[in-house]
Amino acid sequence: MQLYYSDPTCKKSRKGTALGGMTPAAAALICDDSDKKRTSDYWIEKICPICGKRFYPPTDEWAYRRGDEYFCSWHCLCEHDRRQEARLRAVGVPKGRLPEARKTERNASVRRDYKRGISVIELARRHSLSRTQIYRIIGTHGVAGNRI
Repeated sequence: MQLYYSDPTCKKSRKGTALGGMTPAAAALICDDSDKKRTSDYWIEKICPICGKRFYPPTDEWAYRRGDEYFCSWHCLCEHDRRQEARLRAVGVPKGRLPEARKTERNASVRRDYKRGISVIELARRHSLSRTQIYRIIGTHGVAGNRI
């Protein structure tokens, strides 16, 4: 499929091939053969860092971005977030889980402090747990024993 597109601000017309994923508006903006970033008043050529696809987001409205990085789709944005999260996690124990020995020590400490008269809200703040988890550890509100 042969396409011809011209730009009134460009001194030459260019013969091209199929659009290759570009919108017709973006294709109409290409008027030079250089490998530099092609820009106009509204569209800028970007390359997705995840899949390598070229796309032309409107500079003011594009939703798929993190900081200065632009992504071609929601899927690529989520993939970027998953890769970032994997880098930020500690190696070994998954986020939010304690090894069994530390969990047993923590639960014993929570029960001991509760018997001393410390409130459930204060225990939740000290141990970074929710009130429901504290209630489960101390065995009240219909939940018997430690189920965490």
